[in-house]
Amino acid sequence: MAKKRKKRFPRSWPKAADSYLYHYTRAETALTKILPNRTLRASPFVDMNDPRESKAWGFSPIGYKSGDLESQKDDDRINELRRVDAQKATELAQQSTRVLCFSQDDLMRRSSSDSEHPIGRGFANSAMWAHYAGNHSGVCLVFDATLLASAITEWYEEGDHAVRRTGWMFPGNVEYLDREHDLTFVRGSPYVFEPDVRSLRMETLSHVGRHYRELFLQKSLDWKYENEYRYVFWAEGTEPLYVPFKDALTGIVVGENFGYYSELGRLAEAGFVRAMDNQCRDLGVQQVMLWWHNGIPRVASRSRKKW
Repeated sequence: MAKKRKKRFPRSWPKAADSYLYHYTRAETALTKILPNRTLRASPFVDMNDPRESKAWGFSPIGYKSGDLESQKDDDRINELRRVDAQKATELAQQSTRVLCFSQDDLMRRSSSDSEHPIGRGFANSAMWAHYAGNHSGVCLVFDATLLASAITEWYEEGDHAVRRTGWMFPGNVEYLDREHDLTFVRGSPYVFEPDVRSLRMETLSHVGRHYRELFLQKSLDWKYENEYRYVFWAEGTEPLYVPFKDALTGIVVGENFGYYSELGRLAEAGFVRAMDNQCRDLGVQQVMLWWHNGIPRVASRSRKKW
């Protein structure tokens, strides 16, 4: 079977409004980590910006039993066990989860605009540029969504890593709403005198498996502008995961201030741009710049606009 050819960006961007996923990052991160290593970092779930995700959840395990329910001593032990179990369940569900985040095209906004400029495109989100790409001094990496899914699936199914050995993965669109989590589950064998740590792990993961969408694919309405698509990974441990993207990278959009500001210190503009040129050449991808004129985002090649 012939290998699928990736859509060329930016040549195809006016017509392919649902073919890409976009990852915003700072220039230093792109140039020193992502592009040289050909990997994306799946960040710990507890490092997310939304307090709905980063703050400790309050699991409510129920169904505890003891030999004598009338005993105040037993009641105290049940309460303590419930507290300890809730803390362990939270650690299992949150601290062992990692997330790979992307932005998407806003098809509704795009369809309602008759502009030839990239209004509604995932790489032209001014809030994302401000929050995640160094206030327009960073980059937006453009991925072919189909090829990225293939690369991540292959890594998940064939790689030697914790996710394959002990965990699971699922992708999906993030839904934005204000709703409280359902974190109540029944312990299967929660006897006070014989606490079963193994069953707690199984019961917690079973609950997470049933409710993974509301736990990991829902965010507060405050974050709706991100229009996010995620790959969620669960595996024992807390270290970040580095996921290869292979040939899924199809273009790089640099911000209007790219080359002028750097966390590494003020770099010579020519040297900073040259480093990106070298990476794009090695990867075989094109780069363009996004700039704003009269309130509208515009795409320019380096030949059309001097950096």
